[in-house]
Amino acid sequence: MRGAAEPCLLAYDIAHRRRLQRVGRVLAHWRIGGQKSVHECLLRPHEQIDLLAEVAELIQPEQDSVLLVRLPWGEGGPSVAGVPSWRPGQPDLLDWRVAAPLPWPQTQAWTLLAYDVRDARRLRRAHALLAAVATPLQRSLFLHFGAGAELASLLVRMTKILGDEDDLRLYRLGHPRRLWWLCGGIPLSDAELGPPRIPSDTLIWYGP
Repeated sequence: MRGAAEPCLLAYDIAHRRRLQRVGRVLAHWRIGGQKSVHECLLRPHEQIDLLAEVAELIQPEQDSVLLVRLPWGEGGPSVAGVPSWRPGQPDLLDWRVAAPLPWPQTQAWTLLAYDVRDARRLRRAHALLAAVATPLQRSLFLHFGAGAELASLLVRMTKILGDEDDLRLYRLGHPRRLWWLCGGIPLSDAELGPPRIPSDTLIWYGP
């Protein structure tokens, strides 16, 4: 046993269709749920590195973006919430969530918002709303920093846009140092991320 499995997100924004298909096939082995381009996985630490190394062989760093997120555990599982289309029994990380709703932070906190919106018009509206209040990491993944009241207000506005078939998920992050960029632009400052950790010429991540 080389470390316990951790809840992770593998998010990607691949410019070329063939590369997208190749990356999707690799990640399908590890995926337990999630959205179209944000996969939920349970990975041991060495599997995280091995998987990123395998994906690195399939992408173009100048054109693509690949991000691994190590989610913190709450009591009973990772802090995850789904709005509005998640249903009990889906085989994904939401089955691991705490029984109570995602608690709203009283102080400012980091939260990831991932969405899968089926209608082009709703997609444009959702993207515009999130881009105004959160940092875009990829096309369907945003990082929000704020108190619970701000996040609750944002969700109220988002649910007015989304349809029943759409999927919005919130993941409590803890700190941006839990974000590992394999490639793609890094829209956060060094002060937010802390010192970089570079295990090879390809893999770059920030964290302890």
